[in-house]
Amino acid sequence: MNSAPVCVEPVKDKKGLKEFLRFPWSVYPKSSPWVPPLLSDLEELFDPARGHPFQQHAEMQLFVARRDGTPVGRIAAIDNQAHTDVYHDGVGFFGFFECLDDHEAAAALFAAAEGWLSQRGLTSMRGPMNPSINDSVGLLLDDFAGRPVIEMPYNPPYYPELFARCGVQQIKTLYAYVARRDVNNPTEKQVRLGEAVRKRYKIVLRNARVKDAENEAAILEKIYREAWSELWGAVPLTKEEAVYLTKKLTSLADERMVLIASIDDEPVGFAMAIPDWNQVLRHLNGRLTPFNALKALWYRRKMDGLRTMALGVMADHRRKGIEALMTLEMFKRALAAGYQYMEVSWVLEENTQAINVLTKLGLPRYRSYGLYERALAGS
Repeated sequence: MNSAPVCVEPVKDKKGLKEFLRFPWSVYPKSSPWVPPLLSDLEELFDPARGHPFQQHAEMQLFVARRDGTPVGRIAAIDNQAHTDVYHDGVGFFGFFECLDDHEAAAALFAAAEGWLSQRGLTSMRGPMNPSINDSVGLLLDDFAGRPVIEMPYNPPYYPELFARCGVQQIKTLYAYVARRDVNNPTEKQVRLGEAVRKRYKIVLRNARVKDAENEAAILEKIYREAWSELWGAVPLTKEEAVYLTKKLTSLADERMVLIASIDDEPVGFAMAIPDWNQVLRHLNGRLTPFNALKALWYRRKMDGLRTMALGVMADHRRKGIEALMTLEMFKRALAAGYQYMEVSWVLEENTQAINVLTKLGLPRYRSYGLYERALAGS
């Protein structure tokens, strides 16, 4: 290994941002299951002038670690005021961590993030959050040979040990479950029970109207705010974030797989599965050039998987079986549409209600992710 010292510097200009964005290609060989994200999406997120709604309540500082001028790692330090407004716990965040198998580089990156967060009066840092609890989070702990689904993280097997050596300790475990066409078809009993729940509570399931993004976003925001409010670390979406997310998903979603459950015309639950666009992104190498746009159209037709990335029910209507009904309905629709698998992710380890629903439906747990935290020096 190169014995030259590690130098960590903040990203201050477009050249530095380009270096930050392109670094993961140094970590993952072409044979890796890692799927490059669209660089244009990250450029929008990291540029305050672009008006990304996350930037309205958070600040980020990006860092790149180098040896002899060559990048060996990167990290983002994140001060999320929306989290602070809810919890007042002094927690800052780190995300977008990538590093070679180099303890000195990883330690220097965490120290840089720690210094920036400490200067802002924060007392601990938690992550990976890319950039928040409402986005891609966690460190993959197993199944490193499997390809990640859309908006779920992937990392080399050595990352958990690298974190531990740097004093960044795991505090939570997240799970992913999967339903496969050839294994987990709904049973007749499950279908009957679902219909019984529907009739008993007079539940109406409808497709979200993706073309009416603004009004549907208001429903999403309301349900999200209440349904997830009791979960550890949850931070409500702002109105701007809800509208942004809904509009973004308009181009990604399969309308058949975005459901709103209502009782007496009042929305009480929301579930959303989106096609596994990683099956397309893996062929684009991070860029949507004119040629890649044609490739995207071709591979889009071949997508055969889904990720259920949101499912929640208002507090007054829990334990009625609505969660199970929506999950069952999503899987039935996925089968009818020709999808081969549906991942349900992520589920917090202490969310026993959701885990029980998925277990009773026969969905196996197949991947685990860790969230980590470290107290900041002097706190």
